Amino acid sequence: MKAACIAALFVVFASSAAWADDVGKPGASDGPPVGISPVTIKLQTVLDDNDTANGGLQHRSVTDIESGTITAYGLTGTYRHVFVGLHSGDDYSETESLGPFTTEEGQYGGQRWRQNENGITNVLQNAVRSDDVDARSYVADNENPKNEVTLLGEVTTPVDAYVVQDSPPGSVPFWTFYDKKTGLVDRIEVGFLNDRRIITFDDYRTADGIQEAWHTHMSGDNSGNDYDSRITSDKYGVPVTSADISIPQTRQGFVTFPAGVAQVDLPSDIAIDDVGYGITFADPLVRVTINGRGLDMLLDSSNNGMSIDPAVAKQLGLATYGPYDKDDHGNWYPSRSIIGSLTIGSLQMKNVYVDLSPESRFETNGSKAVGSIGYDFLANAVVSIDYIKRTVTAYDPIQFVPPADSVPTPTNIDDGIPFVSAQIGDSIGDNFVVDTTSPATTIYPDFWEAHPDDVKDEGGGVSLNAEYFIDPDVKATQLRSLTFGGVRFDDFNAFEYKDLQAMEGVSVDGDIGYDFLKYFTVYFDYPHRQIFFEPNDNFKRAHHVN
Repeated sequence: MKAACIAALFVVFASSAAWADDVGKPGASDGPPVGISPVTIKLQTVLDDNDTANGGLQHRSVTDIESGTITAYGLTGTYRHVFVGLHSGDDYSETESLGPFTTEEGQYGGQRWRQNENGITNVLQNAVRSDDVDARSYVADNENPKNEVTLLGEVTTPVDAYVVQDSPPGSVPFWTFYDKKTGLVDRIEVGFLNDRRIITFDDYRTADGIQEAWHTHMSGDNSGNDYDSRITSDKYGVPVTSADISIPQTRQGFVTFPAGVAQVDLPSDIAIDDVGYGITFADPLVRVTINGRGLDMLLDSSNNGMSIDPAVAKQLGLATYGPYDKDDHGNWYPSRSIIGSLTIGSLQMKNVYVDLSPESRFETNGSKAVGSIGYDFLANAVVSIDYIKRTVTAYDPIQFVPPADSVPTPTNIDDGIPFVSAQIGDSIGDNFVVDTTSPATTIYPDFWEAHPDDVKDEGGGVSLNAEYFIDPDVKATQLRSLTFGGVRFDDFNAFEYKDLQAMEGVSVDGDIGYDFLKYFTVYFDYPHRQIFFEPNDNFKRAHHVN
């Protein structure tokens, strides 16, 4: 059974469930299967029998092209997988077309990549989001001691099998059922909190010495999320060219500028909301038009796609599609849609895929954000935010010339998120996110645990923590210095976050938020992987050292 193929199945189910912190009690959604009886057979024997049964150890082919059909979320489609090698870490390419959606992902020359429904290609490097973190570890070598692999025993229902538990670090547990008679995998259960996922395998056939399940079915708490796939062709040892697995180019023309126009001032504002605790939200909003209706959306540099509130999508009469997610009240809602035409001022976008996510941000000064515009837009236009004039401007990337007094900052775009290097005290972190929706500069455990002396409070944090009721998972600290964007700020207030779960499970050093960005006009030049910082009047009045 190929690792990359099964990994894709886990990605399908990863988006709508919370990660479980620990393995729960037997029978719980995140607990082991019930009815397990002890056995005397050893774990290694079970794993060896599986290797023998599926034929992988003796297999000599180095390529495989597999295609098949999919039925899921009320839609039908096809897929094509191309593998160069049969192990995790080898190059591969996977294309899935389901209803109106086509996605691709793969690895080429060791570089992971993904092309989303809008045809935007993202590379994935060191920092990836929780909904895709280590999906492949689920089917990695079961003998990996880091996964805490344990043979729990045997069951007679729903299948007669040995049950092996894997607990990958930082991820959810899962249980693999190895058929006692054949040694093949019959079933996998995934311990997501509040939504157990079940994957079953049958119709095993032999192709070039490997036994593989030609039918796979996945189910969870909502039948609308069932995902069924069938192999129709599986050929080993066939020629594979670089064109079969190379990283595809991003779709051109996703954002269209008016003919002969290189700069467009977008209908926009900066929504200011002082919530206390020394924190001010200053969210850049842009006015979009969908089906004749004007709506405010967040310009969110930390969103690796685009999204809109599902209630608003319903009001607009947009067609919606699964898979389904749960809102905070436990209600299921479809998670995908396509906007036929979306305009921002004189900019035009056609057939725009959006995630559906309940994210009405707030109401202030008559503005209410009902969605987010992120990487898919920013990757196709240079976008500036002027925090003094409270304006947003878009530039044609081909003709954009940065201001002479701006400071270029190299930016690593990892899965659509802008990562930059920043220095706190004497230590440098390479994984800080420039986040237009974060009110404050924050520091995560990856950084502050490694550099306690550099984040030590200079005194201002004590008074801030004493004055306000700060969340116990957040602690204010006055940094000795913060150096970024070509300037050093002394005695800069920041916040240490204790809980990674609150930060969506993203492995980063911290966020560069509004409390820093307000000193600049910021130019997001994603096409050239740079962000430019042009000092403004706030900067000239600030306490800093050049």
